[in-house]
Amino acid sequence: MRIRTLEEGDRDLLFGPRLRWAADEWLARQRRDEIHVAVAEVEGVPVGRIGLDFTASGELGVVVLWAALVREEWRDRGVGTALMRHLEDVARDRGCSTVELLVAQDNGSALRLYGRLGYEICGHGVNRWVEQEGSVVEQFEEICWRMRKRLVDE
Repeated sequence: MRIRTLEEGDRDLLFGPRLRWAADEWLARQRRDEIHVAVAEVEGVPVGRIGLDFTASGELGVVVLWAALVREEWRDRGVGTALMRHLEDVARDRGCSTVELLVAQDNGSALRLYGRLGYEICGHGVNRWVEQEGSVVEQFEEICWRMRKRLVDE
């Protein structure tokens, strides 16, 4: 498995048709160094992605991890762990002290992963996003746990 940054060619495998519009926005924000989107690739095929937003928190030294996705056939094979560890290294390299994320309260698999990696529940939050296909735009929201991990040099 290789971890790299998001590229133009990742749209079809890592963004469903209703979220492909987001790929262009993410690529532009990545070029401006506002975010870092890590992609896990196996034998040249992207199998997962997670973003790290350097602008979302508003709290000094805190970065926000978001948009975690591992293709279903690649779950429980270490992809999520590899992506998380990579992004924690990126955050450390940028001088960040804490990573924060939101995870749906009913997403047991992700909660177990984050807990195993040292993230702790520190409150509640609401995750909101938009999906668009053609002229049809839908807004979604889910009740989440807010989780944090203090980064320390190991």
